[in-house]
Amino acid sequence: MGAGARSALARARPERGSSLIDGPARRVGLRLREVLETDAADWDPAQVRRLLDRRPRGSGRVASLLVRPLVGVSGVASSLRRSDLAIRCAQWAVQADATDPTGWERLSSALRHAGPPRPTHHDVLGLVERPGGHRGCVDVARRATVVAPARTAAWMELGFAAHAVGDAPLERSAFERAARVDPGHAPAWFHLGRTAAHVATRRGAFHADDVALHGASLRRALELDDDFDLARYHLVRVAIRAQDWSAAMAAADATGRAASIGLAEMVTGGPDDGSLAAAAEVHDEPELRDAWLVAHWRAVADGHLHAAFAAKDAYARCLLLRLDTAPTPAATIARVRALVSLGRIDRARAELHRSSEGPTDRRHRAIVAKMRHDLEVLVDPARAFAGPNARGRAASGANRFDELVRGRRVAVVGPAATGDHDAEIERADVVLTTLSTGLVLADDRSSVGADRIAYVADSSLVRFAQRIERLLEESPRTLLAVRPSGAAIIPAALDGHPQVRRCPDENAVLLEATNYAIPRMIYDVLHHAPSEVAVYHADLFSTGRRYDVGYRRPWPRQGDGDDGLLENLDGYGHDLRADFRWMRRLHEDSVIAASPRLAEVLDGGEAAYLDSAGAALRGRVDPAADRVS
Repeated sequence: MGAGARSALARARPERGSSLIDGPARRVGLRLREVLETDAADWDPAQVRRLLDRRPRGSGRVASLLVRPLVGVSGVASSLRRSDLAIRCAQWAVQADATDPTGWERLSSALRHAGPPRPTHHDVLGLVERPGGHRGCVDVARRATVVAPARTAAWMELGFAAHAVGDAPLERSAFERAARVDPGHAPAWFHLGRTAAHVATRRGAFHADDVALHGASLRRALELDDDFDLARYHLVRVAIRAQDWSAAMAAADATGRAASIGLAEMVTGGPDDGSLAAAAEVHDEPELRDAWLVAHWRAVADGHLHAAFAAKDAYARCLLLRLDTAPTPAATIARVRALVSLGRIDRARAELHRSSEGPTDRRHRAIVAKMRHDLEVLVDPARAFAGPNARGRAASGANRFDELVRGRRVAVVGPAATGDHDAEIERADVVLTTLSTGLVLADDRSSVGADRIAYVADSSLVRFAQRIERLLEESPRTLLAVRPSGAAIIPAALDGHPQVRRCPDENAVLLEATNYAIPRMIYDVLHHAPSEVAVYHADLFSTGRRYDVGYRRPWPRQGDGDDGLLENLDGYGHDLRADFRWMRRLHEDSVIAASPRLAEVLDGGEAAYLDSAGAALRGRVDPAADRVS
């Protein structure tokens, strides 16, 4: 049992000193404690059933005094993933005193953590399920707000319950009410800000007012609690997405250190390759961690990629210094990602090994297992996809994606576009493409006679659900692969659709980044043992050609009937260097067959690639000189 569970049990222990509490309530608490302090693997189901059949009895003050131990033990049961016991204890607490809001709050929390279960995105390994939010939790949480309308915790729980079931308007109104009830409660402002992001994700697009509410609420949380690191974390990142570099640096530079060494001025004024890279070599103090993250994305946006990745390396070193002694599972995961970004693979492996030996919960063990697999995918992809580490294969044999890919010739077709290689693509058994926001399958003409898999982000799926549904009806041989953006949303009309497949999670060892579409598509397909994978019309953004809609539209933008629609598509969230390194390894190990243009890019080396991709981002390549894959 972890330290958190032991602490909660201590709080749940009935108090001594009262004849009322020393009676039935204490006996109930001790019986529950006896069961919970036994290792979960040794629990006797019959013992638990007998315990659950013993409803605590009492009346008046005796019953009311039962609430505290029952709520506490319910929380411990949830932490040990015993949702049945957590719910039953919370129900007892409500039965003991229906006027105490803590019982209703705990019951809502137990319900939303209990289910219905849905697969997590870590289904490459087939190890984890996570709660999906029981609809009943909202009704229970509402009871808490009726019982105690002036209680901040009740409105907070209603917000959490609404988020669990996907009711974004209720989520926002609940956190707004919590902030009104207690304007000095920093978590209420924090969650109100995060709700703006949740609403936008479920809508499928950010608007200007989403970003404004998000930023303003997070700033208010930090004004109330300057040590609220999670609020600072999100505030820095929402400002980066908005490319508001002054606001991003202001949030990142809490100590003023970045300003004192001139980094803040350099970033807000627009860095160049030389000065930023030079500063990154000598300044990697822990307090500069977030400032270097801002510097990285500012340099990416400006197309100064050598400086950008010098800044990202400084960010990774700062992160390691900040987390050097932190023993938590989250710190371990962050350390591994930082080490991989710096190329320190042996240390990353050792960190994962140490983490797997300690006492951790099932979810953390699953993440560590996935990170181990993804680390090997980066280092030795031929072995990782062919050997025993490819653990997702057996579990995935029955799904449509596996049927289309296994043992077949796969063509991965990027959006760089042209008519070259059409004959080669037509010989493939299955063609993977991106699905543009214009809802026309890329290279449609080249996939006649072949099965098709089209990739789309879940945010685009939300925005264009009806049009995509019609498209699938017209293209019965097309499978839609939905790439998660974090919210894992699939509209009801498409959830369970035989032509829709939810992709596994992103590459677990990337630091503050994900893969672009083409590397991600290759990452997915190689888990299903195709006979060959050939890549066409992809050059990792190293030419000046503007890709299809959905890649490089400037931020912010208005149009297409979405007034004030914001899209940051100049690279935030993706790691060009990591994509290049992995694609080059796949090419060197003959795991993929690269088209001549892509092979030329990969064979040219990392420095030349960063030069050409940076020039393309800056728009300095003559379009007439563009070469195509």
